[in-house]
Amino acid sequence: MRKNILKVIDAFKAGKSANGDSKRTCHTDGRVLYSYRMPIAWYDELGNVVVVPYDAGPSRTTKSQIRACQTELKR
Repeated sequence: MRKNILKVIDAFKAGKSANGDSKRTCHTDGRVLYSYRMPIAWYDELGNVVVVPYDAGPSRTTKSQIRACQTELKR
């Protein structure tokens, strides 16, 4: 798993903003985690983490980032 998505996931869990890399393939505002412009994980109104299904990813990069979220955020 790439370090940039892990950095963004850690920031997301802490409620902080972060960019994974200069291309902004993944980033968070602390409330929603994005792959490019697509929201792939967020907190619902009860504070639970919601991660989109793996097959929702339009690209290999996004699918990889969704899988990382499913692994790291569902612990």
